[in-house]
Amino acid sequence: MPTPACAGALLYRRGENTSYKLEEKNRMSDKIRVEVDEDGTVRVEIGGINARAVFNRLGGVGGARRFLRGELTLVEAEGEPLLGFVRTVRTTPDEPTIVYTSSQFKDWFHEVPEGARAEELTLRKLERKSHNSAIITALGGEEMAAVTWADFKSALAEKEDEGDHMFLLGYMEDKNGVLRAVDAFWDGVGWYVRAFSLGDPDRWLAGLRVLSRN
Repeated sequence: MPTPACAGALLYRRGENTSYKLEEKNRMSDKIRVEVDEDGTVRVEIGGINARAVFNRLGGVGGARRFLRGELTLVEAEGEPLLGFVRTVRTTPDEPTIVYTSSQFKDWFHEVPEGARAEELTLRKLERKSHNSAIITALGGEEMAAVTWADFKSALAEKEDEGDHMFLLGYMEDKNGVLRAVDAFWDGVGWYVRAFSLGDPDRWLAGLRVLSRN
């Protein structure tokens, strides 16, 4: 193997797996690691980052040269929206088939008025696993996120009528005015409805539908 030009600054050794390893610690304490396998495959990592992957993201040789000449500028991508619009729902006075409500739901929402029903509601898709706080923020805050029990039931009835049995998540105020997360899922014969504290540590799974008035 050829001797590295910067041999004074590098440690060059043969690993137990017969691949060659080249390591350096620069002033930033980032390790540079080069492995050359017996078949000639070269892998380079700098600070744990695969250099080939970065090179490919730049567009290979041509992209790398353009970047070094200042002809290619990297721009930080904006994060993907947490909630994606699915559709609007026209509310209905029809009653959904609810076959079960959890004990926590009964405790928090016993004798809570159904509230006014909006003329139209919005369904959004949760794009990635998230906590309640992130979802509420994406909806515009607690006031914007809140729906009534009449809204929630209307959305369930409309989904049931259309054969849409996707999980539904909404945020409603309980009998003490505390905002709670309420979800519903279809078990084959009707809806199961449950309630959770906003501080629940579990994250909601991507793909479920989030209900709101906005």
